[in-house]
Order: sequence, then C-alpha cells, then structure tokens
Amino acid sequence: MTLSKPARPKGRKYWLDNLRVVMTTIVIINHTGAAYGGGSKESHPGSFKNVSPILLPYVGFHYAYGLGQFFWLSGNLTAQSLAKGSWQEFVKSKLLRLGLPAVLYSTFLEPLKGIAARPGNLHENLRDYWKAVMDFKGWKTPGAGTVWYTMTLLVFDLSALLLTRCLQAFKRGGAKSGDFVNLAKLYGHMCRWGWLAIAGTRFFVGTKFPLGSQFPIINVQPYYLPQHIFGYILGYMAYLLGKPRMTSLFEKQSGPLGKLSMSKACAISLAAMPIVFVPSWLRARKTSEKEVDEKNTEAQPESRLQLSGWTADAALFALWNEFTFATVGPAFMSLWEHNYNTPGKMRLWSPRYAYAAYLFHSPISWFVGRGLHTAMCLGEERPAWMDSETWQNIGPLIMTATAGYIEVAASFGAGMVLIDNVPGVGSVL
Repeated sequence: MTLSKPARPKGRKYWLDNLRVVMTTIVIINHTGAAYGGGSKESHPGSFKNVSPILLPYVGFHYAYGLGQFFWLSGNLTAQSLAKGSWQEFVKSKLLRLGLPAVLYSTFLEPLKGIAARPGNLHENLRDYWKAVMDFKGWKTPGAGTVWYTMTLLVFDLSALLLTRCLQAFKRGGAKSGDFVNLAKLYGHMCRWGWLAIAGTRFFVGTKFPLGSQFPIINVQPYYLPQHIFGYILGYMAYLLGKPRMTSLFEKQSGPLGKLSMSKACAISLAAMPIVFVPSWLRARKTSEKEVDEKNTEAQPESRLQLSGWTADAALFALWNEFTFATVGPAFMSLWEHNYNTPGKMRLWSPRYAYAAYLFHSPISWFVGRGLHTAMCLGEERPAWMDSETWQNIGPLIMTATAGYIEVAASFGAGMVLIDNVPGVGSVL
C-alpha cells in the first residue's frame, strides 16, 4: 500500500525499545504468576490447590491489554519493514527471525517441560532427553508452547505481504489523494468503536472454541485471535498514518496524540473488574459446592469461571477485556513515550536481549520452579506446612515474586550470553 507519507518524528524512539523490555518482563512474571495460582491448569512443581484471588485478576488484567499490544507493535514494525525493503528480503528475514526459532524451540526446548515436571532425580530424567525429543515431534507443531506467538506473527506477516502486493497490483497507477483521508477516517472509527465489534466476535468465537482451546500446528487460541488480528491491523495502519502509538477510544481522532493518564485508565478497568468476575466466581463456587454435596465428599470445592460460551459472564468478560485493551494499552504506551524516551542504561535488562529472553523464559521457569520446590522440601517429601491454609494464601504471592525475579534475570542473562558470545545468533534473535 502506497500513501502520501505523513511527517514522522526524527530520531530513534528509545521508548519503544524500553517498552519491549518491560513488556517482555511482564510476560515472564505473568506466566510465573499463572503457574503459582493465577489460573494456569498446567502441572507445576510448586503449584497451589486453589486459584489466588489476587494473582488471577493480576494475570487477567495484564493479558487483557498486553497480548494485543504485542501484536500492535508487530504490525507497526511490519509496515515499516515493507515500506523500506524488497519483499524477498522481508520473507527471508521473517523466516529467519520467526520461523527458525519457532521450529528449533518446539523441537529441542519444549520437550524439556515434561522432563522438568517428571518426579524423580532431575539428572537421571535428563538422560532421556533425546527420547523426549523424538516422542514429542516438535517439528510437526512449530507453534508449541511459547512460540505460538512467533508462528502466529509469521502467518500475519506473510499475509500482510500478500495483501500489500495484491493491492499494489490492483492500483498500478498509485494511490489517490483521497486514500489517505479515507484510511484516516477508517482508523478513527476502528479505534473508537472497533473494540465493541471485537468483543462481540470473541464472544461468538468462545461459543464454538472455549477459552483454552487451540488451533493445530501454530497453537494460537481462537478465543484471543480476533484481538490479535485487530491489534496487528491497527499497528500497521498507525504506521501508514504516522501515529506514534495506539490511539485511545477517548482521544480525538485527528491531529497529534496527547499524553494519557495511565492511572485513570487502570482505575476504570480495575473498578469494572469485580462486576465481571465476582458474580461469575460466586455462581461457579455455588455450583461446585452443590456438586460436592451431591457426591457426599469432603473435598474442597473448585471455583471455575465460565468465561466462554453462551453465558452473561462470557459476554461481560469479552467487553471488559476489549475495553481494557482500547484504554489501558494506549495509556501504557503514552506513559513510556513521554517519560522513558531515553536510552536504557542497564546492560542486562536491554532490548537487545528481549526476544531471546522471551524464547528462553519458559524452559528456565520450569527448572527454576523445580529447583525452588526441591530446595523448600529440603530434597525430601513435600512438608506439611506447604499444605497449610496460611501458605496456600500467601505462598502464591511469595513464589511469584521470588521465582519471577529469578526467571527474568536468568532469561535476559541467557539471551545476553548467547547473543554476545555465539556468532550469528544476534542476526536471528
């Protein structure tokens, strides 16, 4: 797509580099929190019996705006790449930076998850590594685990390239003067009202594909896919229109973007959260208690939220999720644009290592969780205090903070060691 180029601010946008680092950090801590009582259903050495009433909203809040924000940034960078280089260079770069890491990760790193979760001596379990690799067959599912994002992004980028070249073929005479104005109007309507359409789409998708279900091969969740596509398209259009960041639904749709209040955006979203989650949690708990009574058991009732399907809870959750993306996402970008537009000074916590940290954080988290659990058990059986009510209440917060700090440092450290010491890795990661 060729449009008249809007004026763009000169100089490097350091705030975008800093934003990538902090978003990667949030992802790592979010995944840690999900494992320690934040809603994850996957097995973990130090997992807790019940969902944490603090960690679940924390994880849900950051997922609501964070995932779409990642795809907004990706779409923005893709538009920039397509505007500067040839399509052959673009395809080569995407296959090298997205496709290759995804295949290598799925083949060689994802099988470590089963080894880390397996009971027994870790060193002895690692002897079965190659057997685990051959049994897992990660090359058949290159979107396994963490790299669902890179594989989904690869599909988006190649689709964007195809659509762009098709538009260029149909408009051989070049873009008309009114195309930019029409695109700007469309972008304005999408920023203001698009979140409602995406919320409705997610609700209906959730009736067919419940929260947690995945597409084969790339493993993206259909429930979140509408927001991923929406965020990617907005990011792509923002570059064409010269918009430096996401536009909030409360902002004027023309002229330069101003400074948004992160505190106000978060306050509105967090204030609406109880309206979404509390009724659903109470209904789920009541249903669970009834099932326990009917079975005449003394088991602790589980509270499972019904956030997908033909329920009012699912509709409210979809609306809240997209509203948070359309308000907190732009405010978060505005915060970094205005307050942190300077080069980073920390060698470890650097944007240079952010992508590698993202790729390595899952395997690192498995072994950090295993190591912490073994240390707390003193190498023996699970102690009784781990099942006490006190630890079940405060443990998720303590473990998320402790393990999260270690995993962030270790993930960025692994990226630094690999990129700085292995020739050629920096060109990929």
